Amino acid sequence: MEPQRPLAVATSTLDGDVLARLATIDAAVTASQLTSALSRGSLEGVRRALARLVKQGVVTAAAVGARGQQYRFNNDHVAAPAIVALARLTEEVQRRFQDLLRQWEAPPVYAALFGSWATTSASADSDLDVFLVRPREVDASVWEGQVIQLQRVATSWTGNDTRAFVLDDDEIESAAVAADPALAQILREGIALHGDPDAFRRRVTRAQRGKA
Repeated sequence: MEPQRPLAVATSTLDGDVLARLATIDAAVTASQLTSALSRGSLEGVRRALARLVKQGVVTAAAVGARGQQYRFNNDHVAAPAIVALARLTEEVQRRFQDLLRQWEAPPVYAALFGSWATTSASADSDLDVFLVRPREVDASVWEGQVIQLQRVATSWTGNDTRAFVLDDDEIESAAVAADPALAQILREGIALHGDPDAFRRRVTRAQRGKA
């Protein structure tokens, strides 16, 4: 699946992109504003998509000024709950990760999504990257089994190949490891799934300064 185009799991048309955007904002917007917010589609294409969605009743249109129109998602529509659920698929993926990690016999010290999924730039072919900090005292077989399970089920959730980037807790305090560009990316863009992101950031920053 594609985080920035969640309705592509059901339809690859521009209508799906327009609908997903409207379903996640509580505001009336113009066709021009929608076009600017989307990653694809011309102004005329967005207008045609809006006209089709208005005809279906899932989007409402209101006149603004002499010739303008604003559009809003119709939360009263019978299909609205299903559409909103599809539009928020990336949030559902994050929630499932959080639930799964809480259930682990040996939970990570810290976990986060990173890479293209964290920046919502992933395509259907992109990997789903998960960062895990392995606790200091943990049975190796238990830990490896958990990681394998996470990669398997997350791939099943999304269709994207899930890859875990694992560091031991001790390694976080190594200046050399803390200087890894991947850690800088995680600090900059990562979406926390488990553990304290502020505590993790402080540890990496101390290590980078050679004070760990």
